Amino acid sequence: MILIAAAFLASSCSHKNGQENVNITLSPESGTAYKAGQPVVLKAHYPAGTKPDSVVYLLDSVKIAASKDSTGLTLKTDTMKMGLRLLTVKVYTGGKSNEASTNIVLMAAKAPEAYTYRVVKVYPHDTSAYTEGLLYQDGYLYESTGNEGHSDLRKVDLETGKVVQRARLDAKYFGEGSAIVGNKIVMLTYRERVGFVFDKNTFKLLSTFTNNVGVECPGALTSFLS
Repeated sequence: MILIAAAFLASSCSHKNGQENVNITLSPESGTAYKAGQPVVLKAHYPAGTKPDSVVYLLDSVKIAASKDSTGLTLKTDTMKMGLRLLTVKVYTGGKSNEASTNIVLMAAKAPEAYTYRVVKVYPHDTSAYTEGLLYQDGYLYESTGNEGHSDLRKVDLETGKVVQRARLDAKYFGEGSAIVGNKIVMLTYRERVGFVFDKNTFKLLSTFTNNVGVECPGALTSFLS
């Protein structure tokens, strides 16, 4: 996908700036992939009769080097960010410039390791629960569920799957994620922009707050807790 995106980015394009257009190109070819640490040789190409005052190289629109000719530039990549990087050259003649751009795809020096998994144990669970938030502490699951009319906060025995404690929300609420904070449980709702604070031990509703960050936004918990 990165290589396809690279093909659509401005590849080896030229334009004029206040003077007759000079055909400028920049190598390497657009979309060329490199591994981190592998040097990239940049070289501007222009007609033989062109005598530039200076040749300026830019990386992601930031100047990185300049020269008086088309000798080229060796770009080190060991500290560069991964992904698509835009490379530009500006050739100045008589105080005016022509430029060209290309791009490279910088990849990690070592391919990511592929991990597998195995199921070590299966626990029973209420399949009718529209699970939104799921927490584990002290041998119990603390689960917040969704769907209007069926949303609740529940404490579940991990081994048996049975609900040992529950606090139901009003039918108008669609329950969302939750978090344990000390001896409290904070729970969000989907569209209503209302959050609930429960006592972790008794499941008694202690307070509510307005989630003004946005619909279904995890940042609401962060804002509340801060």
